[in-house]
Amino acid sequence: MSDVLNLRDQSLDNGLFIEASAGTGKTYSVAALVVRELALNDDLSISQILVTTFTRNAAAELRDRVRRRLVKTAESLRKNSNEEDDVIVEYLLEDCSDAERIARSHRLMRAVVEFDTATIATIHSVCSKIISLSAESTSMAGEEVQGRLIAEVVNDALVAQAHLAPTLPEKKIIEVVTQLIGEPLTQTWFDASEVSSVALLQRIDDVIKQCVLKIEEELRQAPTFDYLIRRAFQVINSSEVDGVLAEFRRRYRYLIVDEAQDTDSQQWEIFRGIFPMGDNVGGALIAVGDPKQSIYKFRGADIDAYRVERDKGLTRTLRTNYRSDSPVIQGLNVLFEGSQFGEGIPYVAVDAPKDKKNSELTGISPVEILNIPDPSGPAAVAGPTAQRVSAYLRSNVLLGGERIHPSDVVVLVRSGWQGQLIERELRELNIPAVSSGTASVMESETAEHWRVLLLALERFADAGRVRHVVGTPIFGVPLSSPALLDDEFIGSIQETLAEWAGVLRRHGVAALTSTMMSDPGTILSLSAGLSGERRLTDFSHVADLLNAETNGVGCSATDVLDAFTRLVEIDSSSEVVSRRVESDSSAVQIMTIHVSKGLEFPLVIVADSWKDEISTNQKKKLPIIRLQKDDAQPLQGRVADIGYVTGEVSPISLRRLQEEASEESSRILYVAATRAKHHVCILRPLDGKISVIDSRMNASALAGESESVTVLSVTDFPTAVQYVPTRKETKQEEMLVAVSPSAVTQTYRRTSFTGITELQKGGSVVGAARVDSRSGTEEGERLFVRSVGYASNKAPLGVNQMPLARIPGGAHIGKILHTVYEHVDPSHTDLANHVSAIVRRHVSGALLTEHGQNIIDGIVLSLSTPLGGAVGVHSLASLGLKNRVAEMSFEMSLAHLSSGVKASDIGRLLKNSLSQDDLLSSYAETLCDPSFDIPLAGLINGSIDALLRVETVEGIPRFFISDYKSNRLDRDGDISMIEAYSTDRMLHEMEHHHYPLQALIYGAAVYRFLRWRAPQIDANEAIAGFAYMFIRGMVGETTPVDALGNRNGVLTWTAPVGFWSSLSDLFAGGGK
Repeated sequence: MSDVLNLRDQSLDNGLFIEASAGTGKTYSVAALVVRELALNDDLSISQILVTTFTRNAAAELRDRVRRRLVKTAESLRKNSNEEDDVIVEYLLEDCSDAERIARSHRLMRAVVEFDTATIATIHSVCSKIISLSAESTSMAGEEVQGRLIAEVVNDALVAQAHLAPTLPEKKIIEVVTQLIGEPLTQTWFDASEVSSVALLQRIDDVIKQCVLKIEEELRQAPTFDYLIRRAFQVINSSEVDGVLAEFRRRYRYLIVDEAQDTDSQQWEIFRGIFPMGDNVGGALIAVGDPKQSIYKFRGADIDAYRVERDKGLTRTLRTNYRSDSPVIQGLNVLFEGSQFGEGIPYVAVDAPKDKKNSELTGISPVEILNIPDPSGPAAVAGPTAQRVSAYLRSNVLLGGERIHPSDVVVLVRSGWQGQLIERELRELNIPAVSSGTASVMESETAEHWRVLLLALERFADAGRVRHVVGTPIFGVPLSSPALLDDEFIGSIQETLAEWAGVLRRHGVAALTSTMMSDPGTILSLSAGLSGERRLTDFSHVADLLNAETNGVGCSATDVLDAFTRLVEIDSSSEVVSRRVESDSSAVQIMTIHVSKGLEFPLVIVADSWKDEISTNQKKKLPIIRLQKDDAQPLQGRVADIGYVTGEVSPISLRRLQEEASEESSRILYVAATRAKHHVCILRPLDGKISVIDSRMNASALAGESESVTVLSVTDFPTAVQYVPTRKETKQEEMLVAVSPSAVTQTYRRTSFTGITELQKGGSVVGAARVDSRSGTEEGERLFVRSVGYASNKAPLGVNQMPLARIPGGAHIGKILHTVYEHVDPSHTDLANHVSAIVRRHVSGALLTEHGQNIIDGIVLSLSTPLGGAVGVHSLASLGLKNRVAEMSFEMSLAHLSSGVKASDIGRLLKNSLSQDDLLSSYAETLCDPSFDIPLAGLINGSIDALLRVETVEGIPRFFISDYKSNRLDRDGDISMIEAYSTDRMLHEMEHHHYPLQALIYGAAVYRFLRWRAPQIDANEAIAGFAYMFIRGMVGETTPVDALGNRNGVLTWTAPVGFWSSLSDLFAGGGK
């Protein structure tokens, strides 16, 4: 059988590996396989397919591609047409009856409707799911917490060892411990034949292992983002957590690992723990990737781990390149013929599709090797690169019949500093050029200006700091200016800085930035000169990062400086700090090869891909290598050479690092060369050394002996001259400063149910701009509410058991109980132990000691209580997870302020819609009160505790807005505790806290959600009403029922016909 993947009939067997060479449609294939399986299997829902990928951006793109593919394929099946000549549509239409064709279309539309249940996310999100299934908290501490913890533990350990060993390099031990915390399968090792004291290294090894164990214990209680993977690994391999794997396999039938080449051994242990090799595991693990594009070793990617797992299963490849023109593909096939990119990673020759046999480019060779004489000088690469770009723009090269524009050209570099040199060289030739991803914005000149500003804001009375910031482009005063010696001028600057410091302290970095940018002088100074756009882009980027790092709240300049330091420490290759493109005008783009991965461009110049030595930076870091049999060491596998701590790194480590660097350099070269659609030019040094180009590319092609590859020299091009843009290209215009108006009337902002009720209680109506957007607590701001005013302890329960009756009340208790209900599986087969595990995870201290068992028993009873009323005999347990959406957060748009919509309008609509004997008729009158004349404009947000789906006897789904209320309702004089949770008492509590208003807002949000995501159903009819659960009064099957069938502890209400659409229209300004 061919090893080429056939999307039509390839079965998704456990252990299938799909290797997709560059441009062969990896994302397309993943989406196609998902669509195919969903269309063919009526018992498969999209919630049962889990796709994990490397980054958030990749996950977002994949989600978008899968959803669009579902919609397009469903529409094609409905129309019985294949207008785009799609292979999956063709397959699904073959030999298919009309009935089955419509059924397949309906299955795909069902997947579209249920798309929010799909899990297409990063590995960290998958690990969070695993941890939550084990009833452990997934709340995370900040990364700075882990850093401080490691430093403290290591310091304590070294102090304890001080009498046994000489002073040890604490910084290096911290580095080793940090690495091992993230890589539990990496072992410590040192080369006994190369170190001066085996005993000392053994002692260091013991200290490191003790520190790791101690830190792990602490991190289990408050895991950080990076520790999530390790915690999931521990859960998967723990015998103490029963049922986690079974539950995971019950929920998911397919686990698709995208970008599988960028995984590591720990992640594969997790994946294989879920779906081990074999045919009887109840699901399938499918891996998709390209080992030739494994270039993220610095982020922990372990290509050896990928190879080991791949060789266990079945491998299929994608061989058609849809990105590049056929001549480009032919040239690359010649260049890379017979190349190896690591052990077991050969070059795979690819073909062009039938419609790309010709090139869209004329006037130059599709594949070029540009020889440069000596790459060692500062401008040795930048000069030839600029010369080649200049030649493109001056020659008669045509792309699609038109002249080449600067924006058609992309220059790829390995290092940011090289990109900056090339950008400078191009700008000197008047060729517009922009950089992205070539360096960290925190290393930019503008970031340093931010730091100087923050130092001045921290101590604006310090004249030295003030003069320093005045000399930056923020104020734009030259350091040679006499004004810097003028005390009156410095005093005026100090006043400005004091004002800015106040803004920062009260409102945060975003407000400070806005205040600064509203000053015409500041923005003129920042935008001055040829680098103005670059400076403004970096200034805004740093501001955004600082604002996010300080959580967007008011803080001191010292706090922001601490955040600045943390951002500086982020790896420059991270997407977070990677510099943004400063202009969208026609310009040559310069970016690092790592940033370019996954992208494609018309013309590509690969400027400096030949380096394969261990970098100076790598030599200064802890060596992580894989020991082989021929190393003759007691260990094999992935190890950390702790001889690094004493400066005695093994020659074995250096050799392995060099081998790995050479292999990864070859893969970086492959990634860079395969970005081109129409043309690629690869710079090759002729300095007498054998570069990665020479060792990995076809020697005869490099010598000019192939018709598919053109070999050129820098001397083949004329001297570069100043570039003159064509008329079609927009010249950079002088930047004009937009001056902010003296006053701004804010006509909208985010608000919430709590924001509305707090204004109503305050008794004054204000503009929309002042409406609070916070989410509120159930029982005010009191953390604990003891027994003041409650029924006597002698008051009987009125039922056999009522465990939650007398536990404390208050916001703290309510928050904890909400968390438990969010994570609990009501239909768990061992409900008592399941609830116990979750409660003991989230409840601690005196609360657990005094009331833990009552909380557990009370929750179990509440889950088994028939809800009664409009919900009928169903309980939370019988409905289960499949009929519940927990913590459904939303932001809903409201009308413009000019529409005049007020909260009291909700009351008038409700009053006009209800009969006089309706449960909410009295509250409708309350809601019409002038105290509710509160403007509603902009956005309103909220979080619904639970959206319940209940099927009628006819099998029609109905939805109930639900909320868990832990309010204690008993009062002095009550005959029994259970009577406090009758319908009348609950209604009184609902009205007192305005919970009906909350339910109505939530119902309108759900109406809009269903109208958008499930347009085929009548959302008005589907949303039955609300069911608010006062959990203290829910005591199982024995919970009292009144004459109308209403249960104590549960207040249900059914909405009148057409109410939800009317309310939604009101929020949109209809009728106003």
